[in-house]
Amino acid sequence: MTSHICKYVVYWHRATNNRLISNVSLWIPFNTSLKRHSREPRAWALVTGASAGIGRGLAKELAKKGFNVILLGHKHHELQETRDSIIEMFPGIEVKILVLDAVHASPAEIEAALVSVSDLQITVLVNNVGGMQMIGAPRFRRLDQYSAGDLDGVMFLSARFMAHVTRLLIPLLAKDGPSLVINASSGASMGMLGVAAYSATKGFVTSLSNAVAREMKANKLSIDVLGIVPGDVESQSNNGGLQPGSPSSKQFAKVVIDQAERAASRDCLEICPWPFHAMQIALFDSLPGRLSQKLIIDVFEKKRAADGLKKD
Repeated sequence: MTSHICKYVVYWHRATNNRLISNVSLWIPFNTSLKRHSREPRAWALVTGASAGIGRGLAKELAKKGFNVILLGHKHHELQETRDSIIEMFPGIEVKILVLDAVHASPAEIEAALVSVSDLQITVLVNNVGGMQMIGAPRFRRLDQYSAGDLDGVMFLSARFMAHVTRLLIPLLAKDGPSLVINASSGASMGMLGVAAYSATKGFVTSLSNAVAREMKANKLSIDVLGIVPGDVESQSNNGGLQPGSPSSKQFAKVVIDQAERAASRDCLEICPWPFHAMQIALFDSLPGRLSQKLIIDVFEKKRAADGLKKD
């Protein structure tokens, strides 16, 4: 019994340390200006899913760092509100709006939207858009309970769209480099029940982000590619059954931008910028299968209860 406990402690120590040590120094508060990716007089940053939540927070943080901002989303009135807020907070910053439905836009429509801003010096791309907003109640359900439209909607919004945007913007980002691509993944990529399709798309985001980062290095293109792995973040679409210690969208956006350049300078492929999230994920990774399953199911039950659902 004692030997089993000792082996588990050693395993847990290694698993958590490998993940945590790579993040710890990034958690030390340090105000960065994104100098490597900024230009004179001002470079531009394009943020998808920028009308609310984390995307809105990231757009404001980039404006705070001196970037002009392109806000991409599908609700014009929300984008306009975000634009007005940024201009009021940061006089002198230019803000443009791109209205595009990430679920239904064809590749040609995505390309046309990006061509419309191709004359701007874009050096930062934030692939933030994603989620399950198109799914009606119950939001948390088994995969076999999805309609074909629901399944396509989640995959198109959270995976297909960001792949097309990245594909189309790489030449522009390379021309104006050094540039930065931030890809929003999720701790849900470990395989979260009740949101299987969304969970899978975040695994796709992580794999694509890592692969593109290596492609840029191998081809000597001056584009830093960084994956961001959040846990629970309070936002417009995620406000029930939150885990203790969950940050607001504004808090999370700040630590992402504060840590991004330092992480990129170290050739990090991905970071978990919120300390409590990193500790949660490391703990899940280190636990025996039966125990980690139980904890993940408990998280799901809390989410489902908060969403007003009942067990079948």
